[in-house]
Amino acid sequence: MRNINLDNPYLLLLIIPAVLFIVLPFVLAFGKTNKNKHSTTSFILHLLIVACVVLAVATPSIITVMTKTQVYVLADVSHSSSRNLETIDGYIREVEANLPTNSQMGVITFGKNQKVTTPMGGTFVSVRGSGVDDSETNISAALEYVSTLFEEDAIKRIVLITDGKETDPDGKGKLITTIENLYSQDIHLDAVYLDNNLKETDKEVQVSDIEFSSTAYLGHDSTLSCLIQAAKDCQALVKLYQNDTVIATKASYLYEGYNTLEFSLPTGEAGSFDYRIEVESNEDVTLQNNSISFSQIVTGALEVLLISDQPEDLTILEAKYGTSANITSYIRNKKIPCTIEDLCKYDEIILSNVDIRALDNYAAFIDSLDKAVSIFGKSFLTMGDLFIQNKDDPALKQLEEMLPVTYGNNNQDNKYYIIVVDSSNSMNQASRLIMAREAALTLLDLFNEGDYVGIVNFWGDINIAQVPVPMTERAQIEEAIRGIKPHQGTMISTAVREAGKLLSELPDGEKQIILISDGMSCAIEEDTPDSVVADFYEDYDVVTSVINPYSEAEGTANLQKIAAAGQGNYFYLENESSLKDLILKEVADQITESLIDTPSSVNVSIPTDQVLEEILALPMVNKFLYTKEKVDAISPLTANYKKSEKVILALPLYSYHKYGNGRVATLTTSLSGDWTPLWNGVAETDALTKNILLTNTPKERIDYPYSLEITQDGTKGVIHLTPLEMSLSASATVKVYLPYGRTTTGNMAFDSEKYIFSFDMPYPGTYKIEITYTNGTHTYLSTSHMSTTYAPEYNDFTIFDASLLNAVIRDRGTLSEGTIPSLENNKDELATYILRLTAPLMTAAVVLYIVDIIIRKLKWSDIKGLFKPSRKKGGTKQ
Repeated sequence: MRNINLDNPYLLLLIIPAVLFIVLPFVLAFGKTNKNKHSTTSFILHLLIVACVVLAVATPSIITVMTKTQVYVLADVSHSSSRNLETIDGYIREVEANLPTNSQMGVITFGKNQKVTTPMGGTFVSVRGSGVDDSETNISAALEYVSTLFEEDAIKRIVLITDGKETDPDGKGKLITTIENLYSQDIHLDAVYLDNNLKETDKEVQVSDIEFSSTAYLGHDSTLSCLIQAAKDCQALVKLYQNDTVIATKASYLYEGYNTLEFSLPTGEAGSFDYRIEVESNEDVTLQNNSISFSQIVTGALEVLLISDQPEDLTILEAKYGTSANITSYIRNKKIPCTIEDLCKYDEIILSNVDIRALDNYAAFIDSLDKAVSIFGKSFLTMGDLFIQNKDDPALKQLEEMLPVTYGNNNQDNKYYIIVVDSSNSMNQASRLIMAREAALTLLDLFNEGDYVGIVNFWGDINIAQVPVPMTERAQIEEAIRGIKPHQGTMISTAVREAGKLLSELPDGEKQIILISDGMSCAIEEDTPDSVVADFYEDYDVVTSVINPYSEAEGTANLQKIAAAGQGNYFYLENESSLKDLILKEVADQITESLIDTPSSVNVSIPTDQVLEEILALPMVNKFLYTKEKVDAISPLTANYKKSEKVILALPLYSYHKYGNGRVATLTTSLSGDWTPLWNGVAETDALTKNILLTNTPKERIDYPYSLEITQDGTKGVIHLTPLEMSLSASATVKVYLPYGRTTTGNMAFDSEKYIFSFDMPYPGTYKIEITYTNGTHTYLSTSHMSTTYAPEYNDFTIFDASLLNAVIRDRGTLSEGTIPSLENNKDELATYILRLTAPLMTAAVVLYIVDIIIRKLKWSDIKGLFKPSRKKGGTKQ
């Protein structure tokens, strides 16, 4: 291809004065009478001479491009581009119309594979009907293929037209490497971003996702949640297939955006079952994304672990579970399973009416239980009293952290106590004062840092040994207690009146007097102490409880009367050795209100909760634990606790919450003993018990000591196995059963935290995955399924953007949207031949000048004779 170029084009303007210089003399010198053929020919020659000279001065040249350019248009015709094929055709025609000098164009279409649609230099028609597999977008492979088609001596250019969405999850890294290789081969790459996002006018319906449990328990409810996306509001029919037989159909009106439908999956028979969910709509365009297949394993009965001190608990649970559970029980057996390997084989773990601290290795058991629930999704249920309240034990604190409730009222704010200690001479007998001081010191263990405590001691007089201060000042309070000395006289009324006065002056809150005395009063007292404490309870809600330090004399009746009048409790301390047990159990339960032992009515507080299905009312309970619901807990049942004549509290009776991957529930009463005698033989309480057990069933069975995550990303499946405890001797192997009978096996690679294995998922179907994990002498086998019905390419609701193309092309090429990039080559890439015309034009001007002289010197007849053929001598005239 040739181009004419002028180095000094502005000098062409000289033609104007030069022509005028020729024309004017000709007009002036030659009139009509002097005009002849000589003058006219000379005039024309002068004009030609001037033109040659002016062109020569402008320095003309002819540039011939010797280098050939080859342009391949690489067009993405995968499924995501199917709505934009006309747009792609338009881009290609634009490229064809704007090719650089001396170039040719070829067209390659691609999806999963690639194909030459228009050979280099051929005539482009359309990308439609290219015959490419549209189930994937493989940009890297297409670029690699095109790079092999160029001729060696040509300038190589690729124009990529795509939405930039690689199907391969590792596509970005591969694409960067491929493009770097293109640049190293001097292949230019430009790209046109193709916006394949759904348009407002598009109509499409697809099954986008499903949620279900890969394993279900025999006879237990199992639900499939199906996510369907619609581009427009429309009617649809959704069908559930089991082994290609329709088992459920729902006609549904789909709204634009996301729609969720639920189906029940049958669990009446154990085994592995294949399912398919499918949507049909007249508005649909793409049929490949209308269904998703999946598999579910229905396992045998639940595996339940029961730990209890009450044989009746086992009898009750066996009756409630029936044949749906295998119960392993530890009744009054301290040697319980305590490792995670031991616990992971159970689905539900129940603690009922058992003193946790009396069990062997209870700290290890609690730690393993925490992991079994939070990591492996086990269900944990507590019933009755576990004796964990008021214990300063890290393991028990860990257990209480798991529960949906907090035991006792110590978690509430604004509590005020006055400990009143009898230091009369009668208390100095039989070490009663010593026990009284020790009891007062031990009581401090029951209070929280935010509680306020004061000390009053009395004899024939009273002494405010310590005004109420927060428990953060415990050392100061202890010093006041230890400083109590015996004196003559006893004035109980005056002492409790002073204590009540101190409490009445404090801000609103829970207030209590704790009287430690042998009850031996002097006759000089103005009034009886029971009247005093009764008045303080009536006026200020101040409760008075009494501790009797080893006195069986006439003072006992007096102390019991004081406790009754003060709406408190009476405790008898038999001897010094029983002091801690009394304070930390009986006194603690009453002072911190850990156990409510008065008949209480039951409230159905959340009637819509599953546990209360078809239950409208329940009988009263005789005993239940004082607890407070945690922030994330749900309490469908509460019990009314009459704290005083003025205050009635609705306390949790049954609560549950999510704990990590599992669920923890607490029934604060007991199914056996004298806690719920009115529940026996009542249909609704029988239904409640069954519902409690059934609603706490884990979502799926995990009977191995590792967490397993299996994901699908593009055309690959990835398995992550994370053991709970690392071991250098452990190993994991995988066997994947691919559709159509093929298998893939291999060892899982360990990366210091988890085992990883990836496998190809080249075609739709169900992939069965068997994992064998070995650790020492223990071997575990887990089976899972992963199904893929349609390739990710057919997800019509994928969001496309140009970010990937921007990242991989960077500043080495051009990325455009809505138009094609500039295809001009750099000049330093072109090989050219330049023919300069200055000398030929000047030579032509000289020749014309000579011709002009000759014409002016010769006659016109002589000039004509120069162009006539000559006659030979002696010739005859014909």
